[in-house]
Amino acid sequence: MKPQLIFQFMTRYKLVFGLTIVIAACGKVEKEGDRTTHSASFEKLDSVKVTFSGEFTVHDLDPLSKTVLFMAQEEQQSEIVWAGFDGQVRTSFPSKGILPDGYAGLLAPLKIEGEDSFSAYGSNGFMTFDFSGKLQSSVSHSKPGLLDGPKWTMGEGMEKLGNRYLHINQGFGNIDQRNTDLNREMRLLVWLDPETGESEPFVQFPKSSIFRGGGSFFKDSWKPVFTVVDDHIYVVFGIEPFIYVYETSPPYSLVSGIPIDLPEYRHFQAADSESSRLDYFELPSISGKILNIKSFEGHFMIAYFPGFDLRDSEEYADDKSSRELISLSREMRRNYPTRMAVIDSLGNLVGDFIPKDLDPKSMRVRNGELWMQEKANEEVEEDYFRLFRVGLRLSD
Repeated sequence: MKPQLIFQFMTRYKLVFGLTIVIAACGKVEKEGDRTTHSASFEKLDSVKVTFSGEFTVHDLDPLSKTVLFMAQEEQQSEIVWAGFDGQVRTSFPSKGILPDGYAGLLAPLKIEGEDSFSAYGSNGFMTFDFSGKLQSSVSHSKPGLLDGPKWTMGEGMEKLGNRYLHINQGFGNIDQRNTDLNREMRLLVWLDPETGESEPFVQFPKSSIFRGGGSFFKDSWKPVFTVVDDHIYVVFGIEPFIYVYETSPPYSLVSGIPIDLPEYRHFQAADSESSRLDYFELPSISGKILNIKSFEGHFMIAYFPGFDLRDSEEYADDKSSRELISLSREMRRNYPTRMAVIDSLGNLVGDFIPKDLDPKSMRVRNGELWMQEKANEEVEEDYFRLFRVGLRLSD
């Protein structure tokens, strides 16, 4: 980034002098040995069309009970809504009526549990309700977590293994801290026991991670995404294009690592600053980041934001009015859509594409099926939303 742009950043956000910001372009790198020539795409196999208009966030779906669970913003309050695969809303009730802190108190997406109940992991612990909103059970935290905001969606957060849930460790402020003095020794994941409320934090940054190399990083640049396959946990730490593989039992050893070769991926490296704050607006918006990872049909599905090229990064750094910035943000979202990479078990890039009309971040594997939400149309307000069951199509 040009020196005058660095000066603009420092002036605008009162950063200390000497701050250096680097956006690295990790282009397509030819590896030694054979390289796959396959391509990949998604095939829509089935869909669920739910009749609803207004602002909403899908939290979960269950192909067995044929139900969809989502949160809706109704006037000044949020509601929990239960719908069927026939597209009809079956019941709804205000979130503040059953959750201690309402929607804002959720620490993970709501989860459908069986045919007629769902669970909520919130600021007070685990709670299970039937679909009329009646509390069935409640288990308090051993250590209360920190609020992470009401933006959880069905592709994020907790994954179940046996009787426990794997989740981001929120109990010690590890992920929400805004100071750039990154705690390299923090535990990034946690096992949660919904029956006892006990938690077990584990997994630190590996020695080879970019987050072990010093420097400062912007807020949530290291926030992990993960998936569980058999006896292994596959984790990507935020902006770092690398899959770390851990065992699911103590001492949770690091088994192996898989570098992700993403075409045109550009991510923030580190700032040469010891005490400055990097929680300002631009960097989280322009840096590449891994948004979701799932395992399906022997391949890894990786949703990622590619990051801006240098020219657009510079344009974003210029002083602009709020209206100009909003307009530019919309344009950049069109120019840099979220992409999907398909990686085989050896780390070979099988395909890299923009899923048509699908939101890659919403990926959810349930009952062996891969589901995704239809991408929202910002220009047209619909009176319904759709979820698609998709298959993976590979071709030479």
